[in-house]
Amino acid sequence: MTQRLAIVGAGPSGLAAAKAALEYGVEPIVFDAAPSLGGLWRRKGGYTWHDMRTNLSKWTCAFSDYPWPDTADEFPLGSAVESYLQGYASAFGVDRKVECGTKVESVVPSGNKWLVKTSQAAAPLEVDGVCVAGGTFARPAIPALDGIDQFKGVVLHSCDFKEAAPFKNKRVAVVGASFSGIEIASHLATHGVEVVILFEKAPWILPRYAPLGDGSETTMPLDLLLYRRSPAGTATPEPSLEDRYRRAAQRFEAAFGNPGAVHSALRVAVDETPPFYAISDLFLPHVKNREILPIRERVKSLYDAGIVTEGDQRLPVDAIVFCTGYGVDFSFLDPAVRKALAYDPSDNFVSHIAHRTVMRPELQNLSLVGLYRGPFFGIIELQARWAAALLAGAVPRPSAATAQAGMEREIAIRCQRPRPQFPHGEYVAFADEIAGELGIFPVAASSGEMNIAVRQGPVVPAHYRLVGPHAKVELAESQIRSACSRAGFK
Repeated sequence: MTQRLAIVGAGPSGLAAAKAALEYGVEPIVFDAAPSLGGLWRRKGGYTWHDMRTNLSKWTCAFSDYPWPDTADEFPLGSAVESYLQGYASAFGVDRKVECGTKVESVVPSGNKWLVKTSQAAAPLEVDGVCVAGGTFARPAIPALDGIDQFKGVVLHSCDFKEAAPFKNKRVAVVGASFSGIEIASHLATHGVEVVILFEKAPWILPRYAPLGDGSETTMPLDLLLYRRSPAGTATPEPSLEDRYRRAAQRFEAAFGNPGAVHSALRVAVDETPPFYAISDLFLPHVKNREILPIRERVKSLYDAGIVTEGDQRLPVDAIVFCTGYGVDFSFLDPAVRKALAYDPSDNFVSHIAHRTVMRPELQNLSLVGLYRGPFFGIIELQARWAAALLAGAVPRPSAATAQAGMEREIAIRCQRPRPQFPHGEYVAFADEIAGELGIFPVAASSGEMNIAVRQGPVVPAHYRLVGPHAKVELAESQIRSACSRAGFK
């Protein structure tokens, strides 16, 4: 009898989980409370804004066997990502498995099965497995500040920001300087809005393009430079975490300069603390032109006309956009399941404890996909493929010792102070670990040329379709050559 998998969420994670389930002969049923698929990338009701572009190139912001067309922008608009996801779902028959407008109200274990109660059915649905793929953007986080009820201006979270027009002739405070904060501040300033941005830790401001390194003025997408495998076979010892942090900061400063050269509040220390970064081509020019005022202070409270900082500055503003992150929502899971996952709704960094953030041995056939707090479709897809393979019995389950070590690793990340920007910031290493579980680590590439490209060139999701189950060698090699060519890698 065909196994059935209930998938919560029809964004990139849920769609990848459904496609992987079909590959392994499992019948997926995808539920999403929204009226259409796409998750945060939906034009209507999603979390994108006008003119928003991806900060990863089309070679990285893609699934392994569904490349963007050659004519696509190198950094696609958010609206194009929604179309990409719709095309992906249609191409692999996933769209026929999605039930939009259907909220999952409860997920309860029942023997070796699971009972899933939705808003559209009177009785729970019995399934063989459940995949939680609602993403890390489920709960917008706005800090509980004194005076927030007294402020007479507009308050919104970045998820509700759509365009600059409503803020014309207003002074807007952007709170937070991660990816969305830097980009929303830039978008507002580009449209003539006066902006002040407040933050505690200054990020490195990286452009979308980096020098090719051949002495010319030619550039390549930044992700094709940053995401490479470490050279194998070197005799040098593995650097400490602090050394890696310092070296990353040194590379950023050497390649792109210190933002403090533009404004003193933006100066980043080159030291052994975790470096934070944001990607923007417009932010620093706007700061230089005094169209964005950076203030390196936390918000202490609000008053009727604006913000009070921790340094007791009173900043009159007409509107506040909180770019203060998101939390995971597991409220629909049975309390015993939440407890087993060590779910902490107040921890927006490590929300739960699971091996490779995907599974726990005691929660048989419950998987979590796309909750590793990173933007990479490649890892989302690898987690989806591993979860489907585990449910189908196509790969062995990790031993108790291996799973325990993986969970202890997550606990250590949760306890790390100071915290880095991402729990699993070593994208390539984390992706390769999951690929190893599936037997698709791309070391046995089909030719000497391709082997060199895989080992030394930019790492893109297509690497994980070269070998093993469900390989698509010709398609993968084409995408790898395309990425290598764009990166100037011979």
